[in-house]
Amino acid sequence: GFGYNPKLWSEWIAERKATAILPVQAVYENALRHEVSVFFITSRLESQRAATEKNLRTVGYDVWTKAFFRPDTDEQPTKQASNMMAGSSTAQMHMATKMRS
Repeated sequence: GFGYNPKLWSEWIAERKATAILPVQAVYENALRHEVSVFFITSRLESQRAATEKNLRTVGYDVWTKAFFRPDTDEQPTKQASNMMAGSSTAQMHMATKMRS
């Protein structure tokens, strides 16, 4: 069976090879067209921010208001992290209801 392995997970993040999921990218692009602020929420650790943000830009997510990461002291693996290792998305996008000014 599949299990969460923190070492492999960190190595995979450092590779910055996650791909964009087309429906999420469509929502992202629609949000930008309508001047809606975009936020990313991820189960990744704060220390993985640089690699994650570079990966996001590489796959076409160039603009966002803020990205939220887990504190480095949070060592609990999450179901979301396990799903991502199995090939799911890098980060989930949530849009704010407040329009950009």
